[in-house]
Amino acid sequence: PLASLEKPFQYPEDSSSMLIKMKSSKYRFELRRGSDNYVLGVFSRANDWFDDPEIVFEIPTDEPLRLWEFISETRIAIVDWYARVWIYEVEEPDLVFQHSFSTALTGKAVLSEDLSQMHIIYDKDDYHHAIIDLDKLEIISDKKYPLSYVRHCELYKDSLMLYFCSKRKGWNHGYDIIDLKTGEHRKQALPDTKLDDSDKKSPYIDHKNDKIVFPYYTEVAYREDADQGDIFTFQVAVVDLKTFELEKVIPVRDMPMRLLECYEDDAQKAATNLKLKPEPETEEEKKWQKAVKTLNGNLNSLTFDEDGKSFWICWRGGIVRRVDYDGNLSPLYAKVQDLGEGKMSPPFEDHFNHSVLYNIYPDRLVILEHSIFAQIRMEDLKGKDEMSANIEDVCPVQILSIPEDDLPLLDMATLFVYKWESMLKYNMF
Repeated sequence: PLASLEKPFQYPEDSSSMLIKMKSSKYRFELRRGSDNYVLGVFSRANDWFDDPEIVFEIPTDEPLRLWEFISETRIAIVDWYARVWIYEVEEPDLVFQHSFSTALTGKAVLSEDLSQMHIIYDKDDYHHAIIDLDKLEIISDKKYPLSYVRHCELYKDSLMLYFCSKRKGWNHGYDIIDLKTGEHRKQALPDTKLDDSDKKSPYIDHKNDKIVFPYYTEVAYREDADQGDIFTFQVAVVDLKTFELEKVIPVRDMPMRLLECYEDDAQKAATNLKLKPEPETEEEKKWQKAVKTLNGNLNSLTFDEDGKSFWICWRGGIVRRVDYDGNLSPLYAKVQDLGEGKMSPPFEDHFNHSVLYNIYPDRLVILEHSIFAQIRMEDLKGKDEMSANIEDVCPVQILSIPEDDLPLLDMATLFVYKWESMLKYNMF
């Protein structure tokens, strides 16, 4: 698995810069995608940030990745969407484990919190749940389960939560839940049937508060405004994870018609269809459902705050707001650009950027915007971060580039992230 270690090392010319993971206290690594494989470069954290890699592995896949993580101080695991697994040892450089579970692109992977196990979900005639012991480097379990199509997998306490969403025989969504202690399986429906079966709209599980949060689909609220036309209310549903019952619906943002879509004609069409009151199983109902999917599709990420009481939503265009479970809101932080001579662009002008909130640090919010890391400095929010705003309150903010010197301090990444993998990692499609 080792590539040439001759200096100076050169990545393949057709490779693309990707995310560096820095979960080990000794090492960091960088992945680059070539024409027919990935190249994994490993660096000592004691060395300069921009040194050449000391160890290089060639990974025999060019397919999208589901997992790339340190599983110990000196071992790195890679899993692609065919549920093919590679584990590399850094200090005595070698490929120490590999296994191909499937040839279907339905593979999912998740690590236990203590990094002692890797859970693999894959489809091979039937759905399987396999467990790899990461200390012994062996498969210790591989069982079949009658699962629905798995959109997303996540560990929650002693359960593996496998999210499904389907429009067959009417829209429905929920979880296949596997008890990791007993191996028992059950299906659990969720309320508020979601009208979007793409992977990116999987619900968000709040482990601290035993809640599930996702965009609300059942009803669309709107009002007419003399200046902006129709204004629609973006709402999120909060579900109790113990009972799986709808706890509340929180209005979190005003969405004027022009912000529903990138282009005006598409936005007008969506607005018209959102106001329909269709009968079931009609063409009008299909139009309304598609429009609701458009409205809620503007949410790109939802991140739970360390305070255990609130969460941050990031919409298309790098628009961010903090919300708590009582329905209190921060202002809506809307991106503006410095035009020079003391002038700023109006907010909401950037319709196209696919933005996710990558991480929350004490001094900044880090946003992965399209394929570049950027930041909102907390100092720029001082005096503007009270959780007492009205839903229509907007606070213009600059989203700035991150200085290269700050990247090591944040245990962060190169400035550019290969789009396909970043979208997979952050549920963007």
